[in-house]
Amino acid sequence: MKITTIFNQELEIKDCIGCHLVNTDFFKDGLISQTNTMQLSLDLELSYPGMMILSPKRHVEYFDQLTTDEANEWNKLLAIATKALRQDSDCIRISYFFRSFTGYHMHLAIMPIWKDSVYQDSQTILSDLIKDCKKLRKENIQKVILYKDKLQTKINSYIV
Repeated sequence: MKITTIFNQELEIKDCIGCHLVNTDFFKDGLISQTNTMQLSLDLELSYPGMMILSPKRHVEYFDQLTTDEANEWNKLLAIATKALRQDSDCIRISYFFRSFTGYHMHLAIMPIWKDSVYQDSQTILSDLIKDCKKLRKENIQKVILYKDKLQTKINSYIV
């Protein structure tokens, strides 16, 4: 499978995209925070300020396959990411999209809904973003990078 990242880089994925991202330095510019077993990063393809992907560092297809320590780290990073977004007065709500099925790296997309965004419907935001992916990549990349830096600072200040 071949994809184009939000940084307009071509990426050839031979196996699992999630494993590829957490086990290589390819997307290090997209990394927001990590623990020993979890990673919080920008979405590789969708250019939307504040959108984050939470995923295990090892290949896990279903939540029940996480160890107790992994589940605790998952919950801790999720709570911190949510707190960081909720403290932004322009974030009116947050949508979560959990992906988990056989042969696929489990992950959670964390999507802020912004006051001034054309994407207001939490039921269709993900499909709308996917549809507008290429256009948004050009329009939003600077906003995404600036907001990523802001989030990274805020999130890392919460991690003890």
